[in-house]
Amino acid sequence: MKIQKIFLIIIFLFTGILYPQQTAKEILNKSFEAMGGREKLDNLHNIESEKIGYRHLLEQSERPEGPWITIYKQIHDIIDLNNGNVWKSSEMKFGQFPDWNKTITVISDSNVMVKRGEREFPGRYSQLEKEGEDLALDPLKILFTAEKSKDLKYEGEKKFNGIPHYVISFSLNDTKVKIYFSSFTYLISAIETVAAYPGDFFQNMWGDVNFTTRFSDYNLEEGGIRYPHQWSMDWNGYPYSESEITKLKLNADVPADSFKIPDNVIKQFEQMKSAPKFTSQTFKLGQGFNRQIEKRSTIGESVIIIPGIYTVTLIPQGDEVLIIEAPISNHYTKLVLEEVAKIFPGKKIKGVVSTGDAWTYMGGMREYVANEIPVYALNLNRPIINRLLNAPHTIIPDDLSKSNVKGNINYLNDKYKIGKGKNQVEVYPVRGSGGERMMVVYFPEYKVLYSSDLIQPAQNGGFFAPEYLYEVAECVKKNNLNVNKIYGMHIGLTEWRDVLNAIYK
Repeated sequence: MKIQKIFLIIIFLFTGILYPQQTAKEILNKSFEAMGGREKLDNLHNIESEKIGYRHLLEQSERPEGPWITIYKQIHDIIDLNNGNVWKSSEMKFGQFPDWNKTITVISDSNVMVKRGEREFPGRYSQLEKEGEDLALDPLKILFTAEKSKDLKYEGEKKFNGIPHYVISFSLNDTKVKIYFSSFTYLISAIETVAAYPGDFFQNMWGDVNFTTRFSDYNLEEGGIRYPHQWSMDWNGYPYSESEITKLKLNADVPADSFKIPDNVIKQFEQMKSAPKFTSQTFKLGQGFNRQIEKRSTIGESVIIIPGIYTVTLIPQGDEVLIIEAPISNHYTKLVLEEVAKIFPGKKIKGVVSTGDAWTYMGGMREYVANEIPVYALNLNRPIINRLLNAPHTIIPDDLSKSNVKGNINYLNDKYKIGKGKNQVEVYPVRGSGGERMMVVYFPEYKVLYSSDLIQPAQNGGFFAPEYLYEVAECVKKNNLNVNKIYGMHIGLTEWRDVLNAIYK
């Protein structure tokens, strides 16, 4: 046995001498050559491109596993590779916005301006951070970015797209990055990033988020540089976006004022940078996007509706309190729990009803589970809730990731009563098309219906999406509910007859 082990060690050492393992820097050097040469890449000053593409709205489509609502985009951008300045014209359209909607974004000297029509106003600091990371990870810059990193590491070989690839890793700020190099060409086949987005309203609940961008359709550009024209991005393994470069110019003649931002916008942006950040971790209870909404409504004598971007309802039932919705983030859940303790001291949380499957609707569910509070949800949403509760949170651990709690999720398939007395509620699956994975909550004593996200005001008056109104009306009719008023995730108490008039006018 000992002789066999020694023989294997000799073979391993001998193989290593004949076929030495490449280092990360050697792989980078070969990729520099494959891309056109270090000197040519280093002498690039700007890149101008036009792209067409689309993005799937994974976070708010009718089904988590697709098909997804899709936004179509046209982008024309100029990137100053030396200084990190950006000029970007972005047009988009999708079902809810049937006309092309154009936005121009300018980033210059660490300032951000957004222009829509004739309006010029400061952008968000998060745009500055994102564009900076996107530039550092662009195929024309990432080799330099990796080379300068302090933790560059060769990760070995891995099959990708069916062929062997060399993989190297490094860190960019708080983002973990991996580059996949084709063993055939040493061109970059994919860039994988893993990061946490604690302040993002759509990403924060998922913990360690993996974005993988796959590159294909490499073209030999003028001057001998090679660049991919097809970019395909996945989010945690789900198809996220596609873009195709239709025009590309390297070292283009860029107008001198392309990155100019007026002094008044620069001043406003500086003021915004020092202002409190509006994120999913700084969000106040009942806050709207641009204001603090203090006015609350009541149903009966004691049911409290907390307004805001996402409505939360507190329902006292004996010595317990039932909550409707677990939106936004764990931070917001903690604010709700503090409010319950303040308004209803000594009462136990009976549970939380989560009526939909969009990410922001259940962004605070993990905190309820960590506190061993029962959750009531539609049985169709079991897969996405399992994904949410099992999502890794190693970069920024939350309370659930630190506990051994498995969760008490009550999956409902039919009408379900919760509580007794005047504040009893009945939960009903909608069983519609748009509301396939939503539930409504009915207060029989008060003849009030909570309609989840299916009824909300339109920007130009009236109600948004007649189909959704119709599905709620059908649910009411099918279950013989006697409704006088409705309210929802984005709408306050409203006369039911107004909704019916909008449907059957």
